[in-house]
Amino acid sequence: MTPIRLIAIHQDGSPAEPVAPLGPEVRDALTGTAGMYRSSGYQPPWIGYLAMEGDAAVGTCAFKSPPQNHRVEIAYFTFPPHEGRGVATAMAEALIALARHTDPSLTLTAQTLPEDGASTRILRRLGFGLADEVVHPEDGTVWEWRLAPLPIPATPLRLLLLGNAGAGKSTLARRLIAGRPIPRLSLDAIAWTAGTQRSPLQRSRRELLDFIRRHDEWVIEGCYGDLIETALPHCTELWFLNPGVDVCVEHCRNRPWESEKFNTPTEQAAMLPQLIDWVKQYETRDDEYGLPRHRRIFEEFRGPKREFTGKES
Repeated sequence: MTPIRLIAIHQDGSPAEPVAPLGPEVRDALTGTAGMYRSSGYQPPWIGYLAMEGDAAVGTCAFKSPPQNHRVEIAYFTFPPHEGRGVATAMAEALIALARHTDPSLTLTAQTLPEDGASTRILRRLGFGLADEVVHPEDGTVWEWRLAPLPIPATPLRLLLLGNAGAGKSTLARRLIAGRPIPRLSLDAIAWTAGTQRSPLQRSRRELLDFIRRHDEWVIEGCYGDLIETALPHCTELWFLNPGVDVCVEHCRNRPWESEKFNTPTEQAAMLPQLIDWVKQYETRDDEYGLPRHRRIFEEFRGPKREFTGKES
């Protein structure tokens, strides 16, 4: 899918930009959002939005009310013709980025039915943890999910994220950037030639250092100990994401289609068993991808550093 953008829904339920055609699902979303405002208030940016892919409305999402007690709840709904394409994930990411940009101190919450499903997989992938089972006045028993405030990294932001595949490095990088014009480099992009061959290390290092020279701020993330070591002298902080192999495997299973890496969802699914086997070897690998190398890099680094061992990473 192409990137989505959010169009604000005004207090009277009208979209902030012309949207055509206004199909029944869009009209229902606009009417429902206006009703939400009447009960919870209208305080931008803590409002509802239409999600647009090009000129098409593909879903709706919202902050269900302005923040209260340092918390704000998100909700999202993909219009049926567009389900299964990553729209819900994109909407949730957009709301998280908006909240982080507006007030980084907030805890984000979401509610789901008390059973595993597509929405729970999205929330887990985005770093939410299951916090409680509560009784909703209309929906009955629901699960409540929470995403804690992010740590505040050093500034200027020149941050290295190191960890196993599936540790949550890319997700955390997007959350930290939160829509700001800060470039992000996944080391996957410079570590491989076409296919499954590593690029010559010196070539990858040249590309990495060129990226660092061209940008005053950045987030660089990957599992490549040899390339992380190249970037260490240039970073303001090193974060080691080490949530455990089981969490990494769960994240890999719940990943939506990564269109920048795979031509089709089927192609990505075909690679999943091989990826999971590789992830499970993390604690015993003796190469640049394994825990022993990552642990040594982290322990020997003398600059500001943090290790994250929970699912919040």
